[in-house]
Amino acid sequence: MALLVAIILMPLPAAADQHDWRWDRCRYARLDGEKGFSTREIARTIECAVGHWEPVYGGVEKAKAVASCESGMDAEEYGNPPYMGVYQWHPTSWSSATSNYREFMDRWSIPSSAFNGRSNVLISARVFHHTWAPWSCA
Repeated sequence: MALLVAIILMPLPAAADQHDWRWDRCRYARLDGEKGFSTREIARTIECAVGHWEPVYGGVEKAKAVASCESGMDAEEYGNPPYMGVYQWHPTSWSSATSNYREFMDRWSIPSSAFNGRSNVLISARVFHHTWAPWSCA
């Protein structure tokens, strides 16, 4: 009986101390134990984001094709400066997008770095869910 009373009276952890499902949603970095995002993890993040925030124009295949064409699905791609990350955002455009989607980023625990694979994919899925027109390669 005392054990039952102790369990009932045990305080629950504060909600702010726990990560909810949004923290974990579309989070695949470091599945292989390495630093950063592998192309497999970028692909899984794209599948998750497109599946969650439908409709994304052209669906998963189009989103993957653009990412492959732009960066080879490399989150740290900086091969054509000043363009950055998976979807090769221009710094000015990235700054504008992250400013416009600040509440979304805070709600989904999205870092502001364009070189973070999850950030780049999730922001891209939200911003360009109607068209991939800014990207000409896919």
